[in-house]
Amino acid sequence: MKPAIRFRVPAGTTVFDDAVFGQREFNNDEIEDFVLLRSGKDGEEWGMPTYQMSVVVDDIDMRITHVIRGADHLSNTPKQVLLYRAMKAEPPIFAHLPLILGADKSRLSKRHGATDVNMYRTEGFLPEAFRNFLALLGWAPGGDEEFLRTKELIEKFSLSGVSRTNGVFDRPKLEWFNTQYLQKLPIEDLLPYVESELKRSNLWKEEWSSGPGHEWFSKTVDLLRPRVRFLPDFSSWSRAFFSDDFPIEEAGKTKFWKDPKVPELMRALADALAALTEWNHDACDHASRAVAEAGGVKAGLLINATRVAIVGQSVAPPLFDTMVALGQDRVVRRLRASFP
Repeated sequence: MKPAIRFRVPAGTTVFDDAVFGQREFNNDEIEDFVLLRSGKDGEEWGMPTYQMSVVVDDIDMRITHVIRGADHLSNTPKQVLLYRAMKAEPPIFAHLPLILGADKSRLSKRHGATDVNMYRTEGFLPEAFRNFLALLGWAPGGDEEFLRTKELIEKFSLSGVSRTNGVFDRPKLEWFNTQYLQKLPIEDLLPYVESELKRSNLWKEEWSSGPGHEWFSKTVDLLRPRVRFLPDFSSWSRAFFSDDFPIEEAGKTKFWKDPKVPELMRALADALAALTEWNHDACDHASRAVAEAGGVKAGLLINATRVAIVGQSVAPPLFDTMVALGQDRVVRRLRASFP
């Protein structure tokens, strides 16, 4: 077996500038003569190169100018600087970033929950929201602004803004970012994500891709998004907006359909809405309140009962905006189906 080849560490100190931690100095007496090539098997000219040797040679070959990595690699850097200098190559700029810790301040791991980026995608986090959140874990742009789209992050990023302290992966904060993006993105930027979610759930209709169908789709997503936290919300509690096949929650029926007058009121409302010649917010509002008044009940009773009937949920966007989004035929049909 061939012997291993080691790097003979010179006496003295190794000093380099880190773009985050500043000047770093290591006493060479504390650096062992580290292995460059592992011992080879019989018949081999030499063994496999080690990590330290490989990354330096590779970075020199690719003309790498910056090495940006986790602070846990800081101890590797003096060895690599020694190798650069031994090869008479200019070391790149090193920048060691703070680590990401779990809520318990231990190193982030699987026991803290989802750690695969694809798992967050599956949960319904928007990629841009996730990038925004991650960027601010160990970096600050200067100022109080947190909602920074990817283009802004690229324009504002500087290594001088990177913190030296470890960041904490705050799941509630990530969810807040996702909600902010769902609410604030230009609607045309959000629609492709909703389309993908509806396709995943077999709810998508090609008629929503262009023309009047696309206009309806855009307005409906805009109506729903203030109450959405994750993309799958568009295919779960918002399902009734995109399909006639949706469940009606039992809690909603128990709470808002218990009044014995509800069946009669709902039938009367269906007739009143079917008779409307204009279908808009005010027309639906006036018709609903007139039916409630004629039935001798408060408008709130009828409004809540109607919401459960037409979208299956006791909590949803404002009722009359919902009616406009669903359209006259669907609203009337669903009301009549609730209490035939």
